[in-house]
Amino acid sequence: MNLLQVRESSQYHFDNEDVQTIFEITRYIYQGEFAKVKKFYGEKTVKSDVGAVIGVMTDSSLIVEEALESEGGMNMCTALEKLKEKGREEGKLEGKREMILAFLKAGADTWMIKKASGWSEEEIEAIRRKME
Repeated sequence: MNLLQVRESSQYHFDNEDVQTIFEITRYIYQGEFAKVKKFYGEKTVKSDVGAVIGVMTDSSLIVEEALESEGGMNMCTALEKLKEKGREEGKLEGKREMILAFLKAGADTWMIKKASGWSEEEIEAIRRKME
């Protein structure tokens, strides 16, 4: 079975509850149906090894880490919220990098960029070196 089949796996029913959970949650994640994960698994604890398999199948190191760190199981909604927050933080960081890059291209000095961004001179210079 390949990942395309996982995405279209709603016609399959597995007698093993863990396998069914893996396919359902993975399918919902691939389809972007996070509300369904919350609806059907919001209050349930998913076994750590099941969570790890879901993380591997969805290529999410954060879900894998959450599963490996959890003892006795994990909540998929909590893991997805952490994943969402990490994405937001990475987006903000990328936005700041782009702002600094724009300042550098406009010829602004390091002191001004430091004041505007709150980043250290070393971080700004690292971006300057990448730009060159």
